[in-house]
Amino acid sequence: YGVGCWGQHDLAGSMEEWVLDRYEHGWYSETGYTCDNCSNLTSASYRVERGGGWYDGACLLRAALRGYTTPDYGNAYLGLRCARTP
Repeated sequence: YGVGCWGQHDLAGSMEEWVLDRYEHGWYSETGYTCDNCSNLTSASYRVERGGGWYDGACLLRAALRGYTTPDYGNAYLGLRCARTP
């Protein structure tokens, strides 16, 4: 739905998306709290995945939904989108 601020289309609903960030539980309440449009590039073990996919209900399609898994994990509903350079 709609167009993102960098011109990207269809940001919700087709699949969960890997993002550049590494996952840290307290990122948004600690280091990331004062961050404006930046990425967590630490060496944490998990990668962040955002949004939901074709198999999810409407409540899970928000791009703000944040999950995590190891970088070697893959499945039919997890993809990526090239949106900007780090």
